[in-house]
Amino acid sequence: MQGILTAARSSNKDEEIIGVGIQLNQEPKTKLLVVVNTITGTSAASSGILPKDVITKIDNLSTNGMSLEQAIKLIRGSVGTEVTLGILRDRQPLEFTLKRTRVVVQRK
Repeated sequence: MQGILTAARSSNKDEEIIGVGIQLNQEPKTKLLVVVNTITGTSAASSGILPKDVITKIDNLSTNGMSLEQAIKLIRGSVGTEVTLGILRDRQPLEFTLKRTRVVVQRK
């Protein structure tokens, strides 16, 4: 299952959301939350979050057992507020504090 941190995944129109600009996938077997892509010009892209990064924490809350929908709710928020993501990259733990902004998700 993939989520781009949007409210309506089936819409064909561009959509504006409040978030950090990441597209997530939850691995079916492991339930790990994996970054699929970042949206150019967002805090996730400019901070260096990369595809295949695994999100292990959202604001110090472990993502172990967390659904994709729960993660999306926690990552979203009000414009100008921050969210801290714990990331595992090549077995190295990293931490990124990202500012939530308006993000335009372009639909094809």
